[in-house]
Amino acid sequence: MTGIKKTAASDTDRSVPLDIQRRFVISAFAGTAAWWLENGMPFPPELMAESMIKMIQKN
Repeated sequence: MTGIKKTAASDTDRSVPLDIQRRFVISAFAGTAAWWLENGMPFPPELMAESMIKMIQKN
């Protein structure tokens, strides 16, 4: 949750409420994790974790 708070806090577009930003990030994370599990974990856990962290920090 710390990463989400930092990402949302550093967002320059304040026109989107913080609650919506948080829900969006959490939904994207949960959906990607579900896809990964449902498809037999096609990527190693380490790569998934690194990739998801990079995407959250980027946006």
